[in-house]
Amino acid sequence: MNSNHDTTLPKVVFLILVFLIPLAPRAPAIAHPISLTEARVLVQREKITVKLSVFVEDLFLFQGIEPNKDNFLPPKAILEGRTKHQAFLLERFTIRDVEGILLSGKVVKIKDFEMPEQGIGMGELMDFSYTYDIEYPLEAPADYLTFSQRMVDETAGLPAETRMEVLQAGSDTPIYVTLFPETPETLPFDWSRPPLTSDASEAEWDSWYERRIEQELGITNYSSVYSFLYIEDYEVRHEILIPLLTLQSSVYIPRRDEAFLDLDEQEEARRQVGAFFAAGNPIVIDGVTVQPKVDRIDFYGVALKDFAQQAPAKRVSMANARAGIILSYSCKNTPNNVALHWDQFNDDIWRIGSTVYAFDEVKKHVFRRGMEENVYRWTNPGRPPLPPVENVRQLLPQREVISVYWYTLVALVIALVTGIALRMSSASRQMRISAFVIGLAVIAFSFRGPSMAFDDPLAKPPIVAEGDARDIVEILQQNIYRAFDYKDEDQVYDALAKSVHGPLLEEIYLKVQNGLKMEEQGGAVSRVRRVELVEGTIEGPFDWETGFQFRCAWNVEGTVEHWGHIHTRTSQYRAVLRIQADQNAWRIIELDVLDEERGILKTNLRRL
Repeated sequence: MNSNHDTTLPKVVFLILVFLIPLAPRAPAIAHPISLTEARVLVQREKITVKLSVFVEDLFLFQGIEPNKDNFLPPKAILEGRTKHQAFLLERFTIRDVEGILLSGKVVKIKDFEMPEQGIGMGELMDFSYTYDIEYPLEAPADYLTFSQRMVDETAGLPAETRMEVLQAGSDTPIYVTLFPETPETLPFDWSRPPLTSDASEAEWDSWYERRIEQELGITNYSSVYSFLYIEDYEVRHEILIPLLTLQSSVYIPRRDEAFLDLDEQEEARRQVGAFFAAGNPIVIDGVTVQPKVDRIDFYGVALKDFAQQAPAKRVSMANARAGIILSYSCKNTPNNVALHWDQFNDDIWRIGSTVYAFDEVKKHVFRRGMEENVYRWTNPGRPPLPPVENVRQLLPQREVISVYWYTLVALVIALVTGIALRMSSASRQMRISAFVIGLAVIAFSFRGPSMAFDDPLAKPPIVAEGDARDIVEILQQNIYRAFDYKDEDQVYDALAKSVHGPLLEEIYLKVQNGLKMEEQGGAVSRVRRVELVEGTIEGPFDWETGFQFRCAWNVEGTVEHWGHIHTRTSQYRAVLRIQADQNAWRIIELDVLDEERGILKTNLRRL
């Protein structure tokens, strides 16, 4: 074969390609495989101003602009697309207020660029951009705003990002957020203390951030799933806070309006959500898988006032609302081992930060999708079980009684009858003496065997000193409130019966239970942390039949814990009690509540 021919052929092919390529039709070239938008947001008290920078590429993608035969977008088509794109931006970039209501915006200005005479080439679409100034008027300063975007073509597979810089008026320190399609981001705005300026010290920033955590009660990320595990003496409780948008990936939440969950739709939503969580994330207590009781399911708006206390039921926004689920698992006494297995992941749940409150100990744990074992295990470090509630026998007075043997009583009766008979029969003196001696011997021999006892009618009732009365009442009050540590109603009644006379049981049960309820927390019964008798006076002497009367005042400090917060209230009661030594133990037989003063509810974070 000719070697010249071997080297000449590739050269000929190359020259042919060089001449043919310019003649081939050009395919439109997209300069970037992702739709990028930049947003600079200024939040003022009376309005929000958004500067949206949009590449010409987006006009090509969303406004149907076609390149000409030279592969350029014509200037006229670009200008028409620029005008049409206003409606697209107002529809696809949205801001919602604290109630989830869509704010109405208006394009007030478009910043142009110098248009090339021939138009813009397909390879230069990312080199030119328009800036749309959009204003959203506000009726009042915004406490929370929820931003979202849908800068995507549903028929195409291109991803989209909006890089957002948010600045609150009064600060020069912006917040940076990247918005992804259908993934809202909620931001808080504190007008009493806005973010600091850039020249603030580290200590000032630490103080500002700590205050924000306190204000937000530790829930600072509005798109995260939070898990709280409480381990107590008679109960394990699992509480979950989850955004509705995240939850709907796993649970069907029927609604008429995709943007809102209305009041009349929430009961069915509760049923669906409760069934979902009751069937997953099993908890094992001392080797036994315990079935949960769904205590409560609430739908919270984004505002702090909705979250810190039980808010009235209302319509909530799917964009920023969260579901709060409380599941309780009963146990007979202080558990030794508890295991929580998280198995409810979905496309939006990849990581769950869980906080464990085991009595006075606080720990953090993270569940991650893809791990071989997503289990948190707790072992009792040595906390003993709570002692049972016992009868109050301290300082119990003793009755003065007279005991008589039955044989002695019979002997005395026989001796009396015999003496009367001998006297009436004119028996001899010797016979009467013999009978008397025999009677004495029988009586002396009868001091044994079974006996009977009765109160000494001449004895005075014992005196109950005021100090002793205070001690008795303090123990009885401690017992009454301890009874409500139990979760089962029968156990509560059994414990109350140790300190309360039978006919009064139901009355005291209802009075104490109502006093411990925190209506702000949905009627949850608080756990008593402290009972303090602040004053007390005994009124009148002790009587065996009616006991003694005690006028007193006492404080009760109760707490309810939810979502990592402690809600504390101290209430004071004034009452007159009647205490009786009943069935060989002290019991309250009468209760007359004179006054009840419920303290202010205080809410704090439970810290590590």
